[in-house]
Amino acid sequence: MIVKEVNSEDALIERFRVAGDYDSAISLAKLYFEKKNYERVILWAKRASKIRPKEEDAWLLFAKAKYELGKKEDAIKALKLYKEYFKSKKIDRLLLRYRSEKE
Repeated sequence: MIVKEVNSEDALIERFRVAGDYDSAISLAKLYFEKKNYERVILWAKRASKIRPKEEDAWLLFAKAKYELGKKEDAIKALKLYKEYFKSKKIDRLLLRYRSEKE
């Protein structure tokens, strides 16, 4: 890889357009999470999870974004779905936290 770190939104989008890679998609999801643009987090987390379904980071970001948008049940549903196929202590902890929090 020639470019080791790209943090510009436009550069990441272009890199994804060209390569369609997981790293670009997850980097964009993280970038949008930092900017609190949760709809865009969901979009890029979905793209990342389609490329690498086993990677928990995309699922975590998706669930966190749903939660931040007030869609707690969607967040819990996504975490439970991941758990059906893969083991993850991070997913377990977040699921426990979301389930235990009061409305």
